[in-house]
Amino acid sequence: MKKILGCGCIVILLIVLGVGFIAWRIFGGMSKPKDLGITVTEAQAEEAQTKVGVAVTKLLDSTAVSQSITYEGTHPLTHTMDSQQLTALAASHSKYRYFPFSKIQIRINPDSSVEISCIADTLKAFDYATAVGFAPADLEKAMKDFNIPRTTIPVYAKGSGSVINGKVTLDLQSGNIAGIPVPMGLVNSKKDQIIDVIETGMRKTPGFEAKSLTFTDGKMTFDGMVPEKKFIVE
Repeated sequence: MKKILGCGCIVILLIVLGVGFIAWRIFGGMSKPKDLGITVTEAQAEEAQTKVGVAVTKLLDSTAVSQSITYEGTHPLTHTMDSQQLTALAASHSKYRYFPFSKIQIRINPDSSVEISCIADTLKAFDYATAVGFAPADLEKAMKDFNIPRTTIPVYAKGSGSVINGKVTLDLQSGNIAGIPVPMGLVNSKKDQIIDVIETGMRKTPGFEAKSLTFTDGKMTFDGMVPEKKFIVE
């Protein structure tokens, strides 16, 4: 699940950064991510990883970027997580050397909307995209098209969505970069691009299948298949 989250977030990150960076550069903004009131410990992050049944093995530091995160096997998983548990699962992925998001908080609201707040690192985004099977040249082009700098910066987004039999629905409602609001009409004009990358990421992940992924009553419910083993460079 986390690799899929990362793939989609990279695209959303690029569009939100591209639309909002000029305003941030002109007006400035906050240096910390928006606080959603979700805190997790390292122990909770490890527990969340264990509950999804994916065993993690550390790879040698010398492992090539393109092989720095790989998966083996598959097993069925039906699992429900609240905001804290989902945040913990996302936080557990930060052990991976090239994961481009830190200080992650995910809040699932009663109306089924989801808020994500984090620090985005566009430097790591290149290595992450390479590792999960996307062409770095495509990411480079997107960064040039949107005039995105190589930096770390707070990003926030709110929206709703689901996955049914591998098909993604998505509605981005609001977002900001360093506290500066982003015009969501322009962001949503790129929604098909975001959905295409998320669906491609799911197909590229060995052992992963999303029969259903939904957000209701403050919880995320997943039904599908997940890998049995994950190998990462820390």
